[in-house]
Amino acid sequence: MADVHFWLMIGIAVLLLILLVIFLFFGRRKGIDYYTLFLSGMVWTAVGIPLHNYVLSAVGFVMVIIGLVNKKKWKKQKSLLSGSERKRRILVLVGLAVLVILVFVYLLLRR
Repeated sequence: MADVHFWLMIGIAVLLLILLVIFLFFGRRKGIDYYTLFLSGMVWTAVGIPLHNYVLSAVGFVMVIIGLVNKKKWKKQKSLLSGSERKRRILVLVGLAVLVILVFVYLLLRR
């Protein structure tokens, strides 16, 4: 059983490295979107509190503070995505779906 855990962790790490390489080489360089950082921090804080995961809550709170400090730099909402942004977003969603499936398989095999 320990062997399965090892290979599952290796698979998840490889998937995350592949996603990192895709973002680094194919992603456009943009500035920080502080509005998105603020919203992500709100979600992390809200999820961390009921889970009693205080590290998640603390990181989320820091993200909220950074987003609020830079409120003047918030970008306006985009109405439509360009072709490359749409492809990148689909690729991210596929990668996250694969990651969720791997975690689900891990939880099933753990029983």
